[in-house]
Amino acid sequence: MKTILTLTVGEFELVHDLLSLLIAAMGGSALFFLLSRKQVMERFQPLLLVAGIVSLIGCYHAIRFFHSWNEAFELAGNSYVASGHFFHEVYRYADWALTMPLLLVELVLVAPILKGQTAVLLKRLIGAALVSILFSYLGASNIGEYGALLLWSCWLLSLLPFLYIARILVGELSRNAVQQGAPGDRLFICARNLFLVAWAFYPLASLIALCSHGFGEVGLVTFLVGAGIADLISKCGVSFYVYRISLLRSRES
Repeated sequence: MKTILTLTVGEFELVHDLLSLLIAAMGGSALFFLLSRKQVMERFQPLLLVAGIVSLIGCYHAIRFFHSWNEAFELAGNSYVASGHFFHEVYRYADWALTMPLLLVELVLVAPILKGQTAVLLKRLIGAALVSILFSYLGASNIGEYGALLLWSCWLLSLLPFLYIARILVGELSRNAVQQGAPGDRLFICARNLFLVAWAFYPLASLIALCSHGFGEVGLVTFLVGAGIADLISKCGVSFYVYRISLLRSRES
């Protein structure tokens, strides 16, 4: 952490409790997806394996975040002060770099698209996702070290790939689902919308971190709580929709 922060007991415990919730939710989701593989057809089973891996990665990083958060602050009177241990914010971006491409794989593989388009779409989407996360990390990790122009440039460069991803998901990837309107396709639209709601936070992560440099403790807690909620929605919520789509199409077959 780059500044000495003093948190109220409520601020510290809010992040502490949210991280506990993330560990339980993602650990439980991982077990659910992995144990539910036999409920769907063989061709859908790799999707639930990917969903389980995404939740396991999220659970692991939540555990690391939980311990780092507890080590970074210590109780002094009626508040928590920096203990001198480094708070490893990089865990968040390492998690995103691993799980966001896998979530895109889940969405593309359940989307009603023409054969032969899958590989091309995945290359475009994953490439854009990694670029967005890279610039978001660069903006958030260099607060207070470089000029405002560079930091705001990183924020803009993290936002543009997200808009590109949104255009593909809403346009090319959803065209057939909107036209056909089958139950599984309607569930895909819900999964897509949930993914976009969660992902919308990620390009703004560097912006919130920039603001936290001015607002201090409030900005830091707001950023961590918002990121935690977005992770819960994307890793557990989107994957659960993928499970429902896989189950429905298996029964239809």
